[in-house]
Amino acid sequence: MYEYIETEIQYINDSQKCTQWKETKTFKTVEEAKTWCKDEFGKHKRTNMYIDRRIGEPLHCGYVYSRRQRYDDINKTYFQSIWISFETVKRETANLAN
Repeated sequence: MYEYIETEIQYINDSQKCTQWKETKTFKTVEEAKTWCKDEFGKHKRTNMYIDRRIGEPLHCGYVYSRRQRYDDINKTYFQSIWISFETVKRETANLAN
């Protein structure tokens, strides 16, 4: 049995209220996933992301990073949110392709 961390990343343009793109990354450990987040997003504003449970307290499942981005085709900026959720996955075979 193989266990790894699957991470879903959604890049959202808050100005236009639309998802720009999604991607999935896999990591061997939570620490490896957190290191990637720190390297990728640095000191951008970060808040915790939670999901509700039927019973009990909400579960901390990831982070939302916020930053200003520059449009590719015009000299203006927009506010971007990056929603990153973590999930522990168990599989019969290794599947650590990024």
